[in-house]
Amino acid sequence: MHDMNTAGLAGAGKHVLFLVPARLGDTLMLSPALALLKQLKPDFSIDVLAVSPLAASVYQHNPHCDNIYVASEIQSPDDFIQAYDLLVAAHRDYKILELIDQFKKPVFLIEPADQRQAQAQQALNFIQYAFSDTQPKPEPIGYQLFPDTQDQEYAARLLKGGGRFIGLHLGCHGINKKRSLLPWRKQKQHKKLWPLESFICLAKQLEQQHPGYQLVLTGGDNEQHLADAFIKKIPNAINLVGKTNVLQLAAVMQRFSAYVCSDSGTMHVACAMGIPVIALFGPTNVRRTGPYPGAEFRHVIESEDLSELDPQAVLLAIEQLLGHVHSSQI
Repeated sequence: MHDMNTAGLAGAGKHVLFLVPARLGDTLMLSPALALLKQLKPDFSIDVLAVSPLAASVYQHNPHCDNIYVASEIQSPDDFIQAYDLLVAAHRDYKILELIDQFKKPVFLIEPADQRQAQAQQALNFIQYAFSDTQPKPEPIGYQLFPDTQDQEYAARLLKGGGRFIGLHLGCHGINKKRSLLPWRKQKQHKKLWPLESFICLAKQLEQQHPGYQLVLTGGDNEQHLADAFIKKIPNAINLVGKTNVLQLAAVMQRFSAYVCSDSGTMHVACAMGIPVIALFGPTNVRRTGPYPGAEFRHVIESEDLSELDPQAVLLAIEQLLGHVHSSQI
């Protein structure tokens, strides 16, 4: 590794390459750090190098960076890296560490994960410490996504006619990444997931008690089997699973009055768009990867075993958030 100390960073070169990992949530959690870096060093030219195309899409239209690249698409890494004075890595993804070794450029690398604080806040602290002459703890900065007019128009077509919507995300990364050669072998359970049957029970209660709201399913292509099973029981729900990219999803979410999800990348998209969220957390560390920053319209419900979480508790949390939405519109 080529770690630098802070004394070398404060006056470092002006062309910076900001490295981001592959997964949606991890990448979004670095967007505040990028914003702070640009705020502290407005004269820097900052490019983003993403481990995956998905991660690169998170930074489309982001005013804090100039260019976005995907690592696998760089044909001549040695030539590519010559333009940069410094690498900034605010996440220790193993593929990022491989890139750092490959590029052989000065780099400032964040320390190992601190499980006692939010991942986004640790990245902010890292940038503040590296690039500022003063060292106060930075104030939280929310996740940032920038859907454009085309994304908004697409979202309007998906939710044609307007109305009031509650979003549900049935899956998680652990389900979405599973692929099988046998199409019938689809996972429906994961330790991070609230069971599908519980989502269906919640949906029936919502349809009965809050008929003015329409339910909308979000998710990736490999979660379609969950959506299909849900729609069989709740046929009036709108199924958008596999129909949006990240920025289109962000535009869709702006139309939600509430969003219910497990610990997933889409939870962080919801936080970026400032909508009310109910996040269902099982064994994962909510302090580390929960909704950020904390707010009264972001609820976390924790259960060591999510299969034991009563849908009535989630319904109550939704109703509290819907009350918050209505009072804010008065």
